[in-house]
Amino acid sequence: LCYSNLTPKATEACTMSRGQGSVVMGDADSGSEGGQQGSYEDSEQYSDSDAETHLGLSPEREQSSGHAARGFRMLKAAEVQEQQNQCLQQVQDLVACSRAVARSLLIHWRWNVDSLMGVAAEKGLEYLFKGVGLPDPSAPPPREDRSEAVCCGICCETVPRSTCPTMICHHVFCSDCWAQHFKTGIMDGKARNLRCMEFKCGAPCDDEVVMQLLQGTPEGKRYQESMATSFIEDNNRACFCPSTPWCGTAILVVGDLVCEPECACGESFCFKCKAEPHSPCTCTMWQKWEDKTMGDSETRNWMIANTKPCPKCSKPVEKNGGCNHVTCKCGQHFCWLCGSSTGMAHTYGNIDGHTCGRWKQDLDKKISEAANHHKRYMHYFERWKLHTDSHKKEGSKRAELLEKIARQMNEGVDAPNYGWMVAALDQLKVARGVLAPSYVFAFWCFGGEMFADDFTEAQLKCNQDLFEDLQAMLESEVERLSALTTTCSSATLVVDQDIRGKVINSTVNIEQRIRKFYDFLQELLDQLTTCTEQIAMYKPRKNMSV
Repeated sequence: LCYSNLTPKATEACTMSRGQGSVVMGDADSGSEGGQQGSYEDSEQYSDSDAETHLGLSPEREQSSGHAARGFRMLKAAEVQEQQNQCLQQVQDLVACSRAVARSLLIHWRWNVDSLMGVAAEKGLEYLFKGVGLPDPSAPPPREDRSEAVCCGICCETVPRSTCPTMICHHVFCSDCWAQHFKTGIMDGKARNLRCMEFKCGAPCDDEVVMQLLQGTPEGKRYQESMATSFIEDNNRACFCPSTPWCGTAILVVGDLVCEPECACGESFCFKCKAEPHSPCTCTMWQKWEDKTMGDSETRNWMIANTKPCPKCSKPVEKNGGCNHVTCKCGQHFCWLCGSSTGMAHTYGNIDGHTCGRWKQDLDKKISEAANHHKRYMHYFERWKLHTDSHKKEGSKRAELLEKIARQMNEGVDAPNYGWMVAALDQLKVARGVLAPSYVFAFWCFGGEMFADDFTEAQLKCNQDLFEDLQAMLESEVERLSALTTTCSSATLVVDQDIRGKVINSTVNIEQRIRKFYDFLQELLDQLTTCTEQIAMYKPRKNMSV
């Protein structure tokens, strides 16, 4: 293979090593003793297809097949329109209706053809049409004389019947009134819910008639855009990629809705709540965690545990030592134990004319609870923050490695195959993305009230011990691999075979431990009886874009 014209972009095709060597795929931290035997081939041959298969890169041909296998598809504008047309044609063929009626039915049923057809088969077309506001499809249309004149029910003008648009419900109004009605509805944000003007009718308007009357107007352009994006915005299984700036891609989920798609631009997100990826944490847990970390609840807990309000000016006062007699900046003297106003005369153990023994016990309990809660929160917060920051750094390490490889190749130095190293950095990023939200899961699941009614105290303690054991095993292997990759990332990229074997072994171990961790979490959530919580199941090669 010639490397003379290789660019940094091309170096992303570094492959997993192939050949005859084998390493021990044990689950021990040593990475070299015991465990399951597995072959990891080692050849200097370069293969684009292997790179795409093993490293999670995103070639064009993988977007339609590989991502579909992972439960979602990425669609560009032309593909969105194609999917929309397929759904419309399918409903038209099955229900024997016009395109306008098919669109109204699909928007009402959020583009779920299966649900629509299930209702039609179970309750009949009349029920299906009535739910949308459409007339009974079995009723014969009214006889119309296109040559007669009619009086518009809105402006009371007499106009030829031939100049009046024909709507699905067959109510007649003049073109000017229809156009003004459409413009008003579109400007009010009701482009996909334009209804007939007839009193108590409520039938949806024909989209083809709307476009005909508004052709060449700003409202017509806005209506056309709204109809074009309806398949994504009104579809429970589709959404636009939340990247900023927007990459122009839409995501269509073809499997479980509780998933974390990864767009070709590298943006990953939770499809259910549209937040950043947070599996193995549930959406409910993540939303409560964001409210807690972004809000002032922990600040309030710290204030309760460490300060007292002055009884005169109500400003918080922190005691940094000394006796229980405290003086505020405003000059007010008060007791630190109960917060009551006192005089200035005092000794280290007594304040003249003041006793608060009973109140001290109650207040100490309140302070102790707030302090313990804050310490528990900080325990989980610090570890969540540590892995979150490390997750962000792993992508930059991968980019730095590829730059070093490209630099050596451009200088004419024969660089060894570093696909195993790229895979290790990718696996580290995935593992950090699992460990960070796992601390959020632990914060809400154990010691809180979220699942208190689903488990006894003994069951919860047992589940917590198992959870923390699996979490600690994964965390220790992640730190081990992180240290190994740091050793390998030297300026010269010279790595001996012993280090290489340990890196490969650790990479495989992390993958196995993540799977075991998710299996336990799924079993835990399956035991819930008072609520239903789901997590996006683990997908290999998730979050591997630079």
